[in-house]
Amino acid sequence: MSRKAVVVGGGWAGLAAAVTLAAGGMRTTLLESAPRLGGRARTVDTPLGALDNGQHLLIGAYRAFLDLLATLGVAENTLLDRRTLCMRMSDLAGGREVVLDVPALPAPLHLAKGLGSARGLSVGERLAAVRFTGWLQRRGFDIDDRPLAGLLTERRQPAHLTRALWEPLCLATLNTPLARASARLFAVVLQKTFTGHRSHCDLLLPRAPLGDLLPGPAASYLAEHGGEVRCGTRVVALESRDGRVTGVRLDDGTQIVCDDVVLALPPHALGPLLEGHAGLASLQARLSRYEYQPICTIYLRYPHAVDLDGPLRGVLGGATQWLIDRAGTGQPGVISAVVSAEGPHMALARDALASQVAAEVARLFPTWPAPVERLVIREKRATFASVAGVEALRPGCATQLPGCWLAGDWTATGLPATLEGAVSSGVQSAHAIAATRHPQA
Repeated sequence: MSRKAVVVGGGWAGLAAAVTLAAGGMRTTLLESAPRLGGRARTVDTPLGALDNGQHLLIGAYRAFLDLLATLGVAENTLLDRRTLCMRMSDLAGGREVVLDVPALPAPLHLAKGLGSARGLSVGERLAAVRFTGWLQRRGFDIDDRPLAGLLTERRQPAHLTRALWEPLCLATLNTPLARASARLFAVVLQKTFTGHRSHCDLLLPRAPLGDLLPGPAASYLAEHGGEVRCGTRVVALESRDGRVTGVRLDDGTQIVCDDVVLALPPHALGPLLEGHAGLASLQARLSRYEYQPICTIYLRYPHAVDLDGPLRGVLGGATQWLIDRAGTGQPGVISAVVSAEGPHMALARDALASQVAAEVARLFPTWPAPVERLVIREKRATFASVAGVEALRPGCATQLPGCWLAGDWTATGLPATLEGAVSSGVQSAHAIAATRHPQA
């Protein structure tokens, strides 16, 4: 009789774990408390129509995600539009626009050429950027952890370069303010993006809402491979006997018996499930030390003719950090503005934040009409805070309770809180379970 697994949590980590388990022949049940799959990267119904609960971009270095798409039998170009990386940063204060265009050259020449020819940076700023990335490369991107702001000062990165390039990249990838962000994780981001094959830094722009990108195909795959997906189902307890997991208990009092449970939930949601189990108290203590960072996404609907003249635009000098044109997802005229990490904007009411962002967009594009509709989605605990020292808190996928496994972008993936980290963690958990079924001789 084949072993049975239960995956608790239908975010991208849980989806990756469930699909990988099912692909390996395990009978897999995926339980999600929300009415639809996707977790913090899902499609939601709004007054403006079906929108994503946050704006997520993917890059060519996301191998775990791309491999998962292959497992699902989904061709990349059916769901993703691959573009070479071009960062265009516009300054609300009237400063010079900065454009980093990474050419189609072999790595690492593409990065050196892109930085060395970046428009809007002085010769000294471009040379400083090249020196900094060269310093990281000589160390294999393996550096002692410290706040990123301090490292950039130590490496003599000019203030304008930091404001126009390093800080936007930090907020976009670590979702943590520069003064507290982990320099080590930032170096990992640069390594994953700009080393290896040149295509690793390509942008992968979704052609569909997030619900169609992974949750939909994953649910179909599980149904076709003997799995079960149950949304609107809350797990309230982890069951064990004789020091091993035996299943889970649901909020209606019923139990599901299984051999392995993957807890694919954020750290703050795990406490009730870990309580009362020998060996998990220390894990609970570690998880209680996690900090979190918000992300605000402001959707502005304009007439269909309005477009950004490109898929995205960076913004300096205001609350808005990035603007993304949603035309590629079948929503022409819809522009999403992203405000990552903590800051004064979190004290604003939603209407006030939407008004500020709309005013900033109007300053950048004075010929645009006013938006006809707007919507703010605010995730207060969108990601764990990628602060210096956080790596010491991050657990692996195995726990001290046999049969209990962890998955989530907050586990020890070596990456910040990204979709790739979530998928990678789910795959790692599934492979670890498979290894206990077929131990090496």
